[in-house]
Amino acid sequence: MRHAPLWVLSYRNKQRELRQLHSALKQQDASPVFDTSCKHIELHPMKFMTGQILYGEEEVGPMFTHFAPNPHVAIPDSLEDCFTKSRENRNTKSNNGDIITPNTKQLFESFERRSRISRPRPQQESRWYPASMWGKYDYLFNSNDTHGFTIESGATRTEATGCKTTSGHRLVVMKSDSLLHESHTSIGELVVLVNWMIAGFKDQTKPMRSKLGSLYNDRFNHDFPTMVISFLPDCHVRVLFGYFERSMLKVAYTKAIDFDTDDYDTNMRTLLQWAWPKVRSDTSKPVPLPTILEENEEEDKDDNWELEIENTHRDEKSGSHLETEKEKEVRKRKDVQESDCRKFSLPSCKKIKVDRS
Repeated sequence: MRHAPLWVLSYRNKQRELRQLHSALKQQDASPVFDTSCKHIELHPMKFMTGQILYGEEEVGPMFTHFAPNPHVAIPDSLEDCFTKSRENRNTKSNNGDIITPNTKQLFESFERRSRISRPRPQQESRWYPASMWGKYDYLFNSNDTHGFTIESGATRTEATGCKTTSGHRLVVMKSDSLLHESHTSIGELVVLVNWMIAGFKDQTKPMRSKLGSLYNDRFNHDFPTMVISFLPDCHVRVLFGYFERSMLKVAYTKAIDFDTDDYDTNMRTLLQWAWPKVRSDTSKPVPLPTILEENEEEDKDDNWELEIENTHRDEKSGSHLETEKEKEVRKRKDVQESDCRKFSLPSCKKIKVDRS
């Protein structure tokens, strides 16, 4: 009898746990989510301007920064738009006699118009494939009266080889009916985040059947990091992103940023950088995600890790040849799969023998 590889069991278990979390979130009332209110959700505040994730002294584990504002986005110097004009003509009467007041609808229209004419440099970073409101993604655009949100648009990340091969990264723009808390994300925002993650797993249900026996699945995504831009009442906007790892939904979120201030130009430029985010990580590999603390520390950490692996091999096999790159890859994947097996309480597997001939 042929058994599925451990990464397949881990993948299916991750999909099942994510569906259970989504069902539990939908049953909750519309409310803000605090750090200790959910057992399987790990929340971290994040800076809107830089994307830096903030960690408290009691936090368990840091997050991987899948998304960051892209400083290379080409933004026109002039940011004149309907929201700016509304702010300039505040408390005056319009042609139909109404008092002019800046609102979230005008803010969203200004953002939508600016995001269409803004593009990152180089162009390779702008490879996003819009999700259609009709067809297989139509259910993702359903509004929710319980938690008060409406999905405006969504997109999936595409590889350099073309739009047919997509990575796991996803981007969603939504509107919320209420601002429940300025400093904390809401249940509705998490429902949208998890729902778009599950859609990625659902798309791969049939293709996975033909890839069960392959150890290397370059075009198969094991994770679906998702970023949400949430437009809130009173001209506020929040950015959050998350991913699912080790039975835990890890979420980084910003405060609700007020755009009806003198810093509107700066905030809008930063929001456009989030709209064309800088994407990190390869979702096609079933390996634990590394932690990025600083750019210069990441390379040093990788070098030390490789050196530690090499020294360990020398101690265990003194006098023998060093591992080849292929043997290292197989052994690392075996260790990761056995770790996932223990974490998800899956049946243990036999050790993988590496052919050194």
